[in-house]
Amino acid sequence: MRIVLAEPSRIGLRLMTKMLTEGGHEVLPFDDGAAALECLQGDESIDVLMTSFEVPNVSGLELCWEARLIANARRPIYVIAMSSTHDRDRLVEALDSGADDFITKPPVQAELFARLRAAERMTKAGRELLRMATIDALTELPNRRAFESALLREIDRVARSGEPALLLILDIDHFKRVNDTHGHRVGDLVIKAVADTLQECVRPMDLPARIGGEEFAV
Repeated sequence: MRIVLAEPSRIGLRLMTKMLTEGGHEVLPFDDGAAALECLQGDESIDVLMTSFEVPNVSGLELCWEARLIANARRPIYVIAMSSTHDRDRLVEALDSGADDFITKPPVQAELFARLRAAERMTKAGRELLRMATIDALTELPNRRAFESALLREIDRVARSGEPALLLILDIDHFKRVNDTHGHRVGDLVIKAVADTLQECVRPMDLPARIGGEEFAV
């Protein structure tokens, strides 16, 4: 997994990075909370955030909260808060701030790896749920919800950059006649064929989607 590790102690950061790397994980180490947050926001492939409470500029609790906002909006991120003391109040505060787990420092390797295996199971399940919520089952194109979310981001980008953008809406003419004459199974095949053709025609940066029964958008 790709792990953002936020730890203010250079020695602790180096030791935990070594431990995680030896366990087969890719580690992005930071001794500054603001830099760790910037990485979380900009890198869609991050699976786990491990953060100490004491990181400067953006605190560990703030990182937990920001990571949870990112996870709720876009992708699953498993958040592990770390502290050198097993303080019950800190544990409660971390969980209330969006952490999924809490571990004391320095972590025991076997325990840490077991927690990361649990994190991997959770993030994998989260990705599958997200896929099911945003992908049309018949065509495997993004659905209306995913398209509208992407459209809002594109509108915001265009407003900031002043660059032009193009929105294409299309549907299948006389599709009801296909269903009435040949049945819904054939209708599904027609929709799938149109979706496949649309996917082949667009550029890599375009987003084709099925937004309704026989309606598509790019």
